[in-house]
Amino acid sequence: MYDLDVYDQHQGDERHWIIRSGAAGRHTVDGGTTDSTLTIRVTDLDGKPAESTRTGFLVALGWSSDDPFTTTMQIHDESSDSASTWMFARELLLHGGGVGDVRIEHGEATTITLDTPTGHAEISVPRHWALAVADLTQQVIPLGEEPSLTDLSDAQWHAQMPWLSENSF
Repeated sequence: MYDLDVYDQHQGDERHWIIRSGAAGRHTVDGGTTDSTLTIRVTDLDGKPAESTRTGFLVALGWSSDDPFTTTMQIHDESSDSASTWMFARELLLHGGGVGDVRIEHGEATTITLDTPTGHAEISVPRHWALAVADLTQQVIPLGEEPSLTDLSDAQWHAQMPWLSENSF
């Protein structure tokens, strides 16, 4: 675990950056890159495949010790001023893999593949940047050392009950 009480560290340049911060026991790792390529493959209303490719858009990765199992990715579309948000296991970012809607492969670049009922997208980002984000999460909470609900005291467990009740299926 990262043992500083309060810190804020920045690294990178105008094309890709990472910010790691912490205060009061909460730690975050956030990164962004515009060194990206997005390829979208969809089937149009006539059943014909269509493909488009764009480069230079903002991809952001975020992680928090509040939910240490999860990485959040946002893909920003400046033309429509909107963002698409995807959540996936931190372990995928660390080691690659996946068999569901999100798959990650670390080759020369890191490729994040997203599948939806309406199409398929491949996002390519610099491998060194994606692995640096993953490594910083490891410095805060190593994989396999995440706290679980079974690690909570009775008082902490009861404090979580309203959240669990509100967010249950």
